[in-house]
Amino acid sequence: MSKSKPPVRAQLPYLIRGVAVILMIFYHFLFDVENFISPLRVPWLWIWGPEVIAGMFLLAAGLSSAFIYQYKPQKAFSINFKRFIRLIGIGLILLLITLLFTNNYIIVFGILTCIGFSILLGHFLLPVPPHLQLTLALLIIIGGNLWDKMGYYNQLAYFLQGLMKRSMLDFFPMIPWVGYLLLGQYLGLTKKAFFEKEWPHNKVTLSLAFLGKHSLLIYLIHQPIIFLLLFLFGFLPFKNPF
Repeated sequence: MSKSKPPVRAQLPYLIRGVAVILMIFYHFLFDVENFISPLRVPWLWIWGPEVIAGMFLLAAGLSSAFIYQYKPQKAFSINFKRFIRLIGIGLILLLITLLFTNNYIIVFGILTCIGFSILLGHFLLPVPPHLQLTLALLIIIGGNLWDKMGYYNQLAYFLQGLMKRSMLDFFPMIPWVGYLLLGQYLGLTKKAFFEKEWPHNKVTLSLAFLGKHSLLIYLIHQPIIFLLLFLFGFLPFKNPF
């Protein structure tokens, strides 16, 4: 007997990731144009783009952790630990790639590493009452963003860049970003009825779910594809832009 296709209503984290994937591709296309072709003069995009996109990925990761904890409690740690190892492993590979194949850039604690450690930390907080998780999430998000506005994250980034003599392409410290994952866990634990309501089966939802299910692969290949297209259309010279 063939397995039935899982309903879209059980794939909300994938739908959120699907939207985030589209925003990520659009953002990085504009980022590449800004840095390698011509200034776009959209400073608000460089501030809010990463905030929204990374926040959506972490929120979706928190929802997934909550669903795993509720439906597979005996296997929850094993599943989340595998998620952690996979993301940290890929993060280390990206670190090596930037060290070996770029001259000026490095990825030390990028979004994948941040999500990986957030998943592991978040797992141990899943038994905590949801309202305490929400309180902690808001404190981390608000406090972390205030800390950022005071310039401390920039100082940390500059220190690491000076230490390694390279600019960081991707830097997502645990605070405030783990707060978005905890917010996702809270929503997954307390608003289950909403997140499991029937979602329509149409081209939009199925396409978003497809993108969400393959978001990690798309994250890894979308930048090389953008560079290849810009080169093929004559916007980039045939040389390593890094």
